[in-house]
Amino acid sequence: MTDLTVWLGTSIIYVYGKVNDVETTFTLLGGGLWQATVSASEDNSYTIYIEAYSAVGLEEIYETTLYYGFTPPKTDWTAADYETAGDFNRQKSNIEFAATDTLPGLYYFPLHTAIDDLDTADRPTIGILNTLEGNTAGIEACGIPLPGEWGASKTWAYPGTKPNYEDWNRWELNAKLIYDMAVRMRISFRPSGTFAAGQSDILPRRVV
Repeated sequence: MTDLTVWLGTSIIYVYGKVNDVETTFTLLGGGLWQATVSASEDNSYTIYIEAYSAVGLEEIYETTLYYGFTPPKTDWTAADYETAGDFNRQKSNIEFAATDTLPGLYYFPLHTAIDDLDTADRPTIGILNTLEGNTAGIEACGIPLPGEWGASKTWAYPGTKPNYEDWNRWELNAKLIYDMAVRMRISFRPSGTFAAGQSDILPRRVV
């Protein structure tokens, strides 16, 4: 299953939607974010149609296609946790997706160096860590307005401290921040269609 999240604004109280032409329930998460859980598509693409309603009627019809090469991140790492090669592969792949798919869709083109997946028993070397941080720095330097929660890139050296749960949270959250911000920016680029005053009795076809 795949979670799809869209930002529709805090005035929206009802949503009718389809994903890949299938009627789908979107649930309000809060802060204007609505989420639907759908079956994973074979090509990781999801065509979304949404009718977003406020208390006065239809505020927006939103249609877009999301391409998901983005794996749900873990953003609650603690000092008691241990990172595996699979965790690192997710972190570097999500940053890669943000840099090579998400941001180019908004006409930002950060410098990025691909990192091969680690094998199960491998640990990232200093060189790999600095490549990952360089990819984060590439996003920082591409001109995109960075979210306030963004964690700045670092430089690693030997001998020295190793990445810990704070770094794992930073890598995971940075990619998520860019991805979520891109969804909001795509919506803000679209003109909204609204009903004229006096049509507040129009109801959505399905209330979430």
